[in-house]
Amino acid sequence: MALDFVVWLTMMADHLLLIDASGFAHRAYHTANPVYRDSDGMPIWAVLGFMGMLWRLLGAAAADPPTLGAAIFDVPGKNFRHRAFPCYKRNRQPARIHELGPQLPLMAVAADKLGIVSIAMKG
Repeated sequence: MALDFVVWLTMMADHLLLIDASGFAHRAYHTANPVYRDSDGMPIWAVLGFMGMLWRLLGAAAADPPTLGAAIFDVPGKNFRHRAFPCYKRNRQPARIHELGPQLPLMAVAADKLGIVSIAMKG
């Protein structure tokens, strides 16, 4: 299913920009200093870092702008990696990223506002 969608995307665009949005989100979350919104205390530092990475990426692509962009977000649960390699993440400690979850929807909205379609698909 997901592969069919990517094939469809490539047929729709002369220049397709695919972004590993979950990778960007985790990198932003783990590399920035915590920042909280004054009005309600919501964590926002990963959103700020995510936006910075998107801005730099779009700036780098300005010479040959993409006709279509998509930010791909992972969803919780098992995926193709678990089927291909049953030991995937077997010994990994549970992630302590309770403050990242509330920021992910904001990242999807931010990508959409920049003209980058946000996609989250199971599997």
